[in-house]
Amino acid sequence: MQDDEPLNLEWAKASLVLSLRQKGITQRAVVNALESTPHELFLPADYAEYAYKDCALPIECGQSMTSPVKVAHMLSKLQFDETLPKILEVGTGSGYATALLSRFAKRVFTIEKYGTLLRLAQERWEHLKLSNIVSQHGDGLTGWELQSPFDRIILTGSVQQVPRQLLDQLVDGGLLLAPVGAPNELQQLTRYERLGDQFVEDVVGTIRLAPLLSGKSQTL
Repeated sequence: MQDDEPLNLEWAKASLVLSLRQKGITQRAVVNALESTPHELFLPADYAEYAYKDCALPIECGQSMTSPVKVAHMLSKLQFDETLPKILEVGTGSGYATALLSRFAKRVFTIEKYGTLLRLAQERWEHLKLSNIVSQHGDGLTGWELQSPFDRIILTGSVQQVPRQLLDQLVDGGLLLAPVGAPNELQQLTRYERLGDQFVEDVVGTIRLAPLLSGKSQTL
């Protein structure tokens, strides 16, 4: 790493925060979380210099990492007005979004299909001394029933339909956020609010994310 690289990353981070405000993402808690979480730590070393670009970047297991702007856009739709008891994240990936979520809840539960990704994410959380994250190698689309109900559930990849099993793991008044639509096409960023046995659906934006796949990888 060159001597001026940390300075360049700080400048890039400041530019990213400015772009968030320009895009209407002004919630102080979300902006603070991005400012205080080193995105470069969650990337393979060869891509660290691009950490604050508004683009997806490759990570291990043939997966990609959603841009921090898109992550912030999603978090801004989840109404983090106070510290919540429990959040469930479906799709840990690099662990970056998990680290951000850990600032909004007493406990974050996250499930990842690929064991290698989960192990690397755990090492990064440990480095940052994040002690309120509980993780599992498994099929996130079935949720985590033993730890339910959750105040918030976020899907970090797209689905064509949100599994009812996930919706049922929300608390009354809880929110679930998911990109809903065909793989690799523009999807509707959809928020579901549980009101008793009913779920109120609200499209809060558009986004394009790779699909979440069911199952648990046995090889990676």
